[in-house]
Amino acid sequence: MLQGRTVLGRPVLGTQDELQRLLRGFGRHRPSFVVAIGDNAQRAELFDALLTEGLSPVNAIHPRTVIARSVRVGRGVMILAGAVINPDTVIGDNVIINTSVSVDHDNRIERDVHLSPGVHTGGHVSVGRGAHVGLGAVVLPGRRVGAYAVVGAGAVVDRDLPARIIAVGVPARPLRRIGPLKRRAGAVR
Repeated sequence: MLQGRTVLGRPVLGTQDELQRLLRGFGRHRPSFVVAIGDNAQRAELFDALLTEGLSPVNAIHPRTVIARSVRVGRGVMILAGAVINPDTVIGDNVIINTSVSVDHDNRIERDVHLSPGVHTGGHVSVGRGAHVGLGAVVLPGRRVGAYAVVGAGAVVDRDLPARIIAVGVPARPLRRIGPLKRRAGAVR
């Protein structure tokens, strides 16, 4: 548990289950936040709940990243050590770009995406909302990863992948479909 510790110089105040108590403690002052949960569905749900509570998302960008000036970065984005993001890329809200990821030029990384450590994308790649690209995977230039798709570790995406599938291998091929997302019981909303 990280409660009581700091991450990137920011205090970890509590858990999602303690959210209402934490917010009452701040009174009229609404703190800013970044959600550091690897599970895309949980992160999206908490991000939306915090927005609804009137909190402002901030970005957590490690000082050892390289980000071209023309890159547009959304709100509540985490970009970790060693990441390189090249010109004219657009990164949506609530995205995690993990350690040593390289995102080439003209990419579109939509909201709630997680690019795991060591992912590499070519130019003109699109990663749909809520997708997860696994450890060390490669997405070749011009390819699209559909919304809520999961690309397995080490896979090479050489063709467009549809929404809500798990794709694995070299080259990446659909393994199975993913059903609709389910809300967690007791979720903050």
